[in-house]
Amino acid sequence: MIFKDGSEINGEQIPGSLEKLSSLSEPPLSIHFFYSSGCYSCNEAREFLNGFEKKHKNIQINEYNLAYSKENRELFTTYKKQFHTHNIGYPVIFIGNIGLKGSSDIIHHTETITKWYLDNPRYAPGLP
Repeated sequence: MIFKDGSEINGEQIPGSLEKLSSLSEPPLSIHFFYSSGCYSCNEAREFLNGFEKKHKNIQINEYNLAYSKENRELFTTYKKQFHTHNIGYPVIFIGNIGLKGSSDIIHHTETITKWYLDNPRYAPGLP
């Protein structure tokens, strides 16, 4: 997991680290999901996010397939710059000031991060 300032944390550090968030914008809560078709890990994450989105109608998931879109790759580069790292692969999701890398982190920590944002709407993320 990576914060927008470039620092990285592991899953056990999530609860104590969420206070690092700074005020962004008002809801709706958005998740930005970068993936590549044909990637097994990406497909796992995408399957999870499809189910997650069905359960959480108040959360918008924007999907960006990196395989076929120059615009999506450029947006991904923008996110990497904003998060002060070029060592982010896919799949990855960005929720405000937090990036979750890999299907395991996406599957295991998306619920925690989005719940925190929904419980603290003054920090709800907008677009980059």
